[in-house]
Amino acid sequence: MNKFLLFAASTAMVATATAQVSQPTISQSWKVTNVPAVNDARQGFGMNGKVYINNKATSQVEVYDKDGKTATTFEGGANCGITRDEAGNIIVSNAKFPAAWPTTAVFKIIAPDGTVTACDAAIEGAAVVSGRSDFLGFAKGNVLSEDGGVMYLSGATDETGMVSVVYFTNGAVDADMSYKATLNGNVPAVSSSNVVNAYTDAAGDEHALYVYRSGNPVILTADGENFDLQTITLPNKGSGNGAFPFVLGGKDYVAYPTLPNYLDGFAIAEPNADVATVEVPTTLAANPNVFQANWLNVEVIDDSHATVYQYVPGAYIAAYTFEVPSSSTGVDGNVAAKQVASVKYYNVAGMESNEPFNGVNLKSVNYTDGSKAVVKVIK
Repeated sequence: MNKFLLFAASTAMVATATAQVSQPTISQSWKVTNVPAVNDARQGFGMNGKVYINNKATSQVEVYDKDGKTATTFEGGANCGITRDEAGNIIVSNAKFPAAWPTTAVFKIIAPDGTVTACDAAIEGAAVVSGRSDFLGFAKGNVLSEDGGVMYLSGATDETGMVSVVYFTNGAVDADMSYKATLNGNVPAVSSSNVVNAYTDAAGDEHALYVYRSGNPVILTADGENFDLQTITLPNKGSGNGAFPFVLGGKDYVAYPTLPNYLDGFAIAEPNADVATVEVPTTLAANPNVFQANWLNVEVIDDSHATVYQYVPGAYIAAYTFEVPSSSTGVDGNVAAKQVASVKYYNVAGMESNEPFNGVNLKSVNYTDGSKAVVKVIK
């Protein structure tokens, strides 16, 4: 049977696959240790099988994949902050490290095709929190579009209880729309390490997760131009920076660093759960960076699969597959949990890989009991 026919035959198996996970699982897909100088590249995130890091020493965005540092680079910023929006546009901070936001808060936006847009106009002083902020949180929308996007800034050391709501339209900071919001309630602490990640929860409501390194994350919900607060707890949460909210299989989850503090262990849990859904133990014996970062972010692939990207500055970059039971694959969710022996991916041409191809894949899982499951996934 040729490879194309193999793919077609396997497609027919999807609806009658013999096994599927009955409990959430996580497995490491790849890991590389050739990371950049720790003090120059303090933040990174992943998407499309790659991890992007802004190196402030060279003002370049470096790109890493399962084979290590790639030949691809983009024009970056003078600070270490880097994030993306929902459309896949990369946003980097060009506020020269360790500058405060007022009068210097400028950004560069890198489109998926590599085109760079410089937002040279500073956010007006009345709309931005004062004080230093090194990192950027996930932005919602499409910052290069007419409809635009929004990003939240924190980090002020002298404006506790405030966040900046920064709007972008057509790749430019919209100073008329941007403003400084008040946090109503049990206000979390502030520092130069805080990040505020925008997200939409499982119910379809928009929020932001305020991540304070050594405290519990706080959900921000809009109340007019300001925000009401809800503190959440996470089992075995450590004091490392890097918690990230996402939705998978109709449930709200947070990926976050765990104890021991300042190492590389992490977990995924539902907010306020008693136990973690999955946990990855630490592998490091000592803190690899002085700013206590263990960056985690999640890219949802389909209703039951997500890629978890991890960047531990000064130590390594890794990617993991997080899988939850799905009722949409035609597989009985009551099948007992099985031990995975191997996983292979096939694209529409029938090519085989240990990692998913871009686009439609068939994920073939072989179990130690001799059974097999084939599920269609999209990357």
